[in-house]
Amino acid sequence: MLLIRGIAVEVLLLTDVAGSEINVSSEHRLWTLLLWNPWFLVGGLVFGLAARRSRTHG
Repeated sequence: MLLIRGIAVEVLLLTDVAGSEINVSSEHRLWTLLLWNPWFLVGGLVFGLAARRSRTHG
C-alpha cells in the first residue's frame, strides 16, 4: 500500500490531474514531491523486499 500510495501521489501531483479543483500551492507540491513522498516509495520498497525475503527464508 505504501508503494501504491507513493506512486499514485507522484503521478497525480506531476500531471496536475485535479487542476484548480484542489488548492495546493506550488511550495506544498514541491515539498511533497521532494521530501515526503519519496519516504512512502522507499518504505513500500523496503517493506516489499522484507516480505519477499521472509517468504523465501521462512
